[in-house]
Amino acid sequence: MKVLFFQKRANKAGAQVCLAKTLKALKNLNIHARVIIGEEGWLTQRLRDLEALGGVADFPAFRAPLSKLLKLGRFSRRVYEVLEKYGPFDIIHANDIWDSLPAQWLGIRQNRPWLVHLRAQVTRAQYHNHHCNQAHAVIAVSPLIFGMVQKWNHRVLEYIPDGLSEEEFWPVMDRECRAPEKIGVIGHGGEVKGWDVFARAMQWVAAAGGALPPRAVFIGEIEIKSQKELAAQLPAPMEAIFAGRLDRFAEEVRALDLIVAPSRQESFGMAMVETIAAGVPLMASRTGIVPYLLGENSPWTFSPGDPESLAQAWGRLPELWPDRKELIRDGQEKLRREFMVDQAAGKLVQVYSKLITKDYTAR
Repeated sequence: MKVLFFQKRANKAGAQVCLAKTLKALKNLNIHARVIIGEEGWLTQRLRDLEALGGVADFPAFRAPLSKLLKLGRFSRRVYEVLEKYGPFDIIHANDIWDSLPAQWLGIRQNRPWLVHLRAQVTRAQYHNHHCNQAHAVIAVSPLIFGMVQKWNHRVLEYIPDGLSEEEFWPVMDRECRAPEKIGVIGHGGEVKGWDVFARAMQWVAAAGGALPPRAVFIGEIEIKSQKELAAQLPAPMEAIFAGRLDRFAEEVRALDLIVAPSRQESFGMAMVETIAAGVPLMASRTGIVPYLLGENSPWTFSPGDPESLAQAWGRLPELWPDRKELIRDGQEKLRREFMVDQAAGKLVQVYSKLITKDYTAR
């Protein structure tokens, strides 16, 4: 079986990292996959390493007539070069909603089934504007997205969460300390990731006379101007360190005592999953995968977007801290049971097989 993926962006982010893991797992199942990617970057090199790169092509903006007119010819020629070299393909797979229109375009021309991964919450208008309702299958990576799409038009809808490989699991951190001092905050500088919520929560803690960590390491991308604004929000004497995106996430977060994930909203939350797999304690907002991973009413969790709730969770740390190893062990057990990339790849192949054998009309 041959599968052609479309993925526009090549930077190291959730959708791209998950695609690389999935491709490796599909290869182990003798599925021959290639990717047409829109630019050079982290993922492009990873695809070369996996021998899964189909080609690099400048994606036209299918919803912008002028861009489509100017770029579609070059894009089309590049795609057909890939088809000639590596095809024919049995399945066309858009790795995210933003890649769905080129997948549909090729699916219609090749009379092949096409499907789309939904990796983020979107509006109904976005779902229909990107023709997800016309895909032969929609893959939802979280129960939240699955429930959302259930209410909308779709042909086939499957819940297949992203997963980890066994090599990504690390021993539970056993470094002895009476309280966490080295704190990491994951996400990025955008509002949805809630770094401002963390800063305001620390203000609550300081006002209540609580113990503050000496510094917080912010892991993820943020503009220089926003760095200064965020650092100014932290109560003295806390120091902000901006580490950017980590190339070796697990190894580097293991140098920290605790990871805080203050997101206002997560569709899934792969960084939270990777934190637990790395054997590091996690305190996180109750969004995405967190309620399942840590427990619906876990004292290690807090309400999304609520600095007072985060401050209250922080205040519970002295009594929670001795049980941190049990938290990680339970979380890793859940991950191994339901969130392994081999399981996800196997379910994908089942969807592919059904689409290939089903009598359909491409549209």
